[in-house]
Amino acid sequence: MAAEDDCVRKGGHLASVNSEQEQTDIGEYLNTKDTGYFWIWMGLTDLTKEGKWRWINGASLSYSNWLPRQPNQWGDQDCAYLSHKNFKWGDTECDEELFYLCEVY
Repeated sequence: MAAEDDCVRKGGHLASVNSEQEQTDIGEYLNTKDTGYFWIWMGLTDLTKEGKWRWINGASLSYSNWLPRQPNQWGDQDCAYLSHKNFKWGDTECDEELFYLCEVY
């Protein structure tokens, strides 16, 4: 995924959301940006094992904020996005061209 590759080049990974407070902080940050995109990549995927969602940095999923009926695993939907409208999560194909949020350490 090109977004993750870019985040790694910057010394991090696509962002992970591990608590409601982090979700709120990310939402407040994104509200200050005009991304031009409705969906924003974050580092959540089930590429390794279908249906087992993990953060791209290897961490387990301990908090989630999925949209209703998500993840739906329809077709080849193995990567998660954050909706810029309500900051809920959904799954879609990993090759979508979306704005993305890096977490640099």
